[in-house]
Amino acid sequence: MAPGRYELLEHTADLWLRLRGPTPEDIFANAGWALFNLLTGRETTSGSVADVAEIEAADYDELLVHYLNELLYRFETRRTIFSEFRFEELTPQRLRVKLFGERIAPATFVGRFDIKSATYHELRFQRTADGYEASIILDI
Repeated sequence: MAPGRYELLEHTADLWLRLRGPTPEDIFANAGWALFNLLTGRETTSGSVADVAEIEAADYDELLVHYLNELLYRFETRRTIFSEFRFEELTPQRLRVKLFGERIAPATFVGRFDIKSATYHELRFQRTADGYEASIILDI
């Protein structure tokens, strides 16, 4: 795990993440990176695949859940992992992000955690004295 990107908090059955960063973009980039790091154990990708995600929601909390679930959907359906996230737009109600990663071969892929979804349980996205902090539980 790269220091400062995310922290795993103690949880009995699922993965509870704490994310910190100076901007909302950092929180969302760290969340995406953490998701794929937890799924695969990898910290980088080749960047040979580029994609775009656009998501709308009521607020940052809901946007974070929808964003991570969209990334999981792309992992499950396209066997694509991402390690770089460039935000073109990020407001509490909308994001547009360029994703850079690679496709993985299912026959050679050995997963680290089998993550089913991002949940609303214990979800928190807030401004702090140092920037922003979010916590989210991933269902495994």
